[in-house]
Amino acid sequence: MYGFKIILLILILFVGCSPKGEESSFYLETNARWMAGTKIKWTSEHYQEDTRIFKPQGSWQPILEIEFLDRSFNKVSDCLFYRVPNDERRGELKIVANRSYVNCIDLIGEEGYTSLDGIINFGYETSKDLKAKSHLVLKVDTERLKYQFLNYENLHQEYKLLDSSVDKSFLIGIQITSEVDYKIHRSELKIGDICLDIDDDCNEKVKDQCDRCPYGNYQVIASKCKNKFRRYCGMDKCGRAGFPACIRGYVASKLDPNAFCINDSPVGFCQKGLRVVCLNNQLMCE
Repeated sequence: MYGFKIILLILILFVGCSPKGEESSFYLETNARWMAGTKIKWTSEHYQEDTRIFKPQGSWQPILEIEFLDRSFNKVSDCLFYRVPNDERRGELKIVANRSYVNCIDLIGEEGYTSLDGIINFGYETSKDLKAKSHLVLKVDTERLKYQFLNYENLHQEYKLLDSSVDKSFLIGIQITSEVDYKIHRSELKIGDICLDIDDDCNEKVKDQCDRCPYGNYQVIASKCKNKFRRYCGMDKCGRAGFPACIRGYVASKLDPNAFCINDSPVGFCQKGLRVVCLNNQLMCE
């Protein structure tokens, strides 16, 4: 009997000490998916940001739906549910993959692909600021699980997916944003200016001054250099008609750099229905 009590105590301590923060498997799994997030949808009008969710006790409640892009650039989503704690049981978060793209409430009885239990207090915060360090913060007791969405769109803009005709694109880490109407403030450089230019030997024809761009900068393939690219001031609209092709790269495309500027070049790619063309010695979409 004494031995049973010791084992039970160890189990209680183990469960109580399970990580709830950014080192938890819950955070690692969700962050790996939501890093490519595009939108947050609120699935319940009863729960407001930055307030503790404490009722109805003992029930599962849909809280948020997070839309993101999978590895094939398809728009998919996850549903976040919270079982509100009561006197008999602590709270639990679970994430259900919304494979059929239905209303989250229809998935409330489904098993989640990851979960986090032992919760006493839970709430959340969101931000619509594209430049925010955290677009979603889950407040789990004393922990703060912070998520930044690389593809976060303005909630009132239509999001256009890019289509790649090559199976392996090596696009991890590239930030693709939606078009947002920004008010242009005074700056040393203006949108459309070249802030860095590279020749075929990877030398700088225009010294790097991209930190003087008012709203970021983006890369364009305009030389034979494999690891440096011309940069323009402005938001990245790669892949759209009349704009530069998105960069796939020489390694992924296995193309000889000496032949980069050709029509239908595999070094770049455009939205579905458009083609890569060589205009003024740089890859564009039309």
